[in-house]
Amino acid sequence: LQSELIKLREDKNTIENQFNETIDSLKQDHERHCKELQTEIDELNEREEKTIHQPESEFEQQRKDYEDKLEEAILATQHIQTQLTELLEEKSKFEETSILLKQDIERLQIELEDRDRTPNMATNEREAHYQAQIKELETKKHQSLDEIQHLQSELIKLREDKNTIENQFNETIDSLKQDHERH
Repeated sequence: LQSELIKLREDKNTIENQFNETIDSLKQDHERHCKELQTEIDELNEREEKTIHQPESEFEQQRKDYEDKLEEAILATQHIQTQLTELLEEKSKFEETSILLKQDIERLQIELEDRDRTPNMATNEREAHYQAQIKELETKKHQSLDEIQHLQSELIKLREDKNTIENQFNETIDSLKQDHERH
């Protein structure tokens, strides 16, 4: 998903750069054509001023040249307007694609966060379960140690009692032997 996000972002950036370069180029072409047309119009205006003093045939030729250049300028302007319309359509499509890409990126990020969150929640639950088991085992261990200490105390006491009883038994036997020997 991360690589897909990166690729989508790179594609988006490439498209934006190409689009901006094309628009800049067309703007420059349009400005250049406008300057050329203005220069031609200025020249034609000067010629028109001069034609008043020139013979009729020259005037007609200049008028025809002017009309031809005007026709060329109109065609060039129409061509530029067509290109501009196409670019605006491309821009609209690009913006729609950009919106869709942003939505895809947001959706993928949410999916990625959800994927990260789900294992973390499961891990946290397992960890809590293991911690509870560890505490339970530690409690049992402490209880067992307490019981072992209690049993060791009992064992020591029983050994002492055994020794006492053995001593008493031996004393009693000795006493009985002595009594028996006396009799």
